[in-house]
Amino acid sequence: MIQPGRTYQQCDSRVIVPTRIRIDKIDADRADFTYLTTNRPGVIHGAIRLNQLHDSPTTRDGRPRRTGYALEQQ
Repeated sequence: MIQPGRTYQQCDSRVIVPTRIRIDKIDADRADFTYLTTNRPGVIHGAIRLNQLHDSPTTRDGRPRRTGYALEQQ
């Protein structure tokens, strides 16, 4: 379940340092977030569609996801 305050990590394995985001607010079909890992100074915000946020870094078939963001285990 997607909830504000949860942290997600980028699923793309080609990236050396995956991007991490924290969900701030949820609307009907999108979530507003804050980047937690960035090389730029200051706070950076964005929005993402809810279908890009996943509970697991793997698909139902057990393959690693290549797109979206997976929930970090707390």
